[in-house]
Amino acid sequence: LLTSSSTATATALAVSVSAAQPTDENGEKPSLWEKIKEKFASANSKANAEATSVAPGIDTEGDAGRQVDNLTVTMSSAGLIVDVDRQFTTAAGNDTVTNSGVLDAAATARTLAGAADVKIETEGTASSETNATAKAQVGGVLTGGGIDTVTNSGAITAAADSEAGAVAVSFTQPDGKAVKSKAESKATAEATATGIGTDDGRESEVLDTQLSIGPEGIDFTWHAEETASAETDTVANTGAIIASALTVSGAGGAAVSMDGAAKADATASSTSQAVAVDTGGGGDIITNDGYLIATGNAISGAVALSYGQKTDEKTKPKVAVDVGATSDSTAVGIRSDSGANTLTDIT
Repeated sequence: LLTSSSTATATALAVSVSAAQPTDENGEKPSLWEKIKEKFASANSKANAEATSVAPGIDTEGDAGRQVDNLTVTMSSAGLIVDVDRQFTTAAGNDTVTNSGVLDAAATARTLAGAADVKIETEGTASSETNATAKAQVGGVLTGGGIDTVTNSGAITAAADSEAGAVAVSFTQPDGKAVKSKAESKATAEATATGIGTDDGRESEVLDTQLSIGPEGIDFTWHAEETASAETDTVANTGAIIASALTVSGAGGAAVSMDGAAKADATASSTSQAVAVDTGGGGDIITNDGYLIATGNAISGAVALSYGQKTDEKTKPKVAVDVGATSDSTAVGIRSDSGANTLTDIT
């Protein structure tokens, strides 16, 4: 029995309050400078929470690799040339993995972010922003690059659970001029579960950036190239493989303004991917006489509320809301040729 579990939790809270004081602690009225500061004081709060959880059962390659960075700066009568070069190569050996036991891998990530802004009898803007991101990644047997052989007659379970929540609240009550109240919240949840994975990810990556400044002007080039792993792997399964991914995201925003403008934005995104057997690129051989289950569930919800009230005849309250919820779920039993090479040139 091999058990691998990982749990990551992150919480962030931000509160901002701005209020005008009619008198100081001695009962005297504030000075002109104090009045100016109170009038134009802004209440702004921002809360970011991010949690990443990774739980591999058997990982033969891991994150091992070789990276070389080069920086060259040349200055002459022709101008200035700055060249940045990066080359990365993963460790890709030929691996053999045989499992006849029980392998249980689970990763859980949870985040919660909250922000509140309050402005009373002051001008300026009250804005609150929250960002919550949760990522969970789990793999039963991962062999990375190289020519690999995986034989499984046991039971492999890979479960990834990711939950993200974000709430933003903003309230303004001016003294005279209209003010703005804005609340923005964003929640993102991602979960990936793989039972058996070979040729996972990149094999090599090259990044080259050059900036030239001379008499003839400015020249900028950016070159990025990524090569996916594409070896010949063999996977034979006679056991049971269960891969499940669950994501839940929720975002809420509320903006209230008396005699001013109120805007609330809420965005929630959930992405889940579950694959029982994934051999990546290359000419692979997969034999399955066992039991494969892949389940992916993605749930997202967003709520935004804006409220404006007119208490002064000279004001024109405005309200606006922007809500978006996206759910993307993928479940695959056996997948091959999933790797892709990328090439990007910018001049």
